[in-house]
Amino acid sequence: MEGLVSKPPARPKLLRRRNIRPRAAMSSNQSETINLDTLEPQQLAQVKKQLEEELEHLTSSFAQLHGAQNKFKECLRCVQARAADSQGSKSVLVPLTNSLYVSGELTSTDTVLVDVGTGFMIEKVTIHLFYHLAQRTKT
Repeated sequence: MEGLVSKPPARPKLLRRRNIRPRAAMSSNQSETINLDTLEPQQLAQVKKQLEEELEHLTSSFAQLHGAQNKFKECLRCVQARAADSQGSKSVLVPLTNSLYVSGELTSTDTVLVDVGTGFMIEKVTIHLFYHLAQRTKT
């Protein structure tokens, strides 16, 4: 029995170790990491909740960005169609509300009014607007 040495109990193997940075450290340029092996179950649940919230926020932001890109592409298509038909019909539908449109006539097809938000409109040359929208829709 003197020659027998007992082995220490084997440590359970982890499938994968992850180190994460807390949100506060991610927003600043700190490089603090937390070893998930050392966290209590309540802390792990909190980290999981935080990561799920961040994923939800990023997914929502991506969807909004994709929607804005689609609006730019639609505007670009409309500007291209109007530029191609500059000598043709000058009648258009003018939106008064989301569901109410009235017919109108274009006086000039060389310039367009662009809604830049909060009720402000600017006049742009069609070619400049075409270039601006093309730059915005690049992926």
